Amino acid sequence: MGEQKPKTPASPQSPSSAAADGAFGAEAHWGDPEHAQARENFFKGEVLGALVWLSVAAAVSLIIEVVFLGSRVNLGGVALPVPWTIPLAYVANLIITNTALLWTRERSKASVPVIVWAVGFGILLLWSAMPFGGDMVLGQWLRTVVLLAAGVLGGAWPLRHAR
Repeated sequence: MGEQKPKTPASPQSPSSAAADGAFGAEAHWGDPEHAQARENFFKGEVLGALVWLSVAAAVSLIIEVVFLGSRVNLGGVALPVPWTIPLAYVANLIITNTALLWTRERSKASVPVIVWAVGFGILLLWSAMPFGGDMVLGQWLRTVVLLAAGVLGGAWPLRHAR
C-alpha cells in the first residue's frame, strides 16, 4: 500500500488562514494541489482587461453580423436570403456575457460588452446620417430589427438572475 502524507496543522501562510483574512486568493482550498479549482477572485486590472477584450470581441462580432446580414443563397436561379448572422448574434453575445460573468459577479460590469455591441449597432444604424458618414450600412429590413433584438436578448439573457 502507498504511504500517506502526515497532515500538518494550519500555518499562518496556509490557505485556510488566508480565507479567514479575506485576502486575494481567499477561495476555499486555494493552493491545495488535491483540490483543483478555478479562481474566483481577481484583481481590478484583470477584470478591466477581460472586459476590454470581451468588448472588442463583441464589436468584431457585430461587424461580422452586419456585413453578412444580407447574405443570399442561389437555388435554382432564385436568390434566397439567409440571415445566418441573427442566430450568431444571439449565441455570440450569450457566450460573451457568460464569460464576463466568470470575471465579475456584478451584472452592471458584466453587461459592458453587450452595451458596446448595442452602441455599435446604433452607430452603424445612424452612420449615413452622421456628418462624416457615407452609404447606409444597415438596410431597412425586418432582418435589421431582428438582429438588434437577437443581439440584445442574447447578451441580456445571462444577466437576468444573480449568480
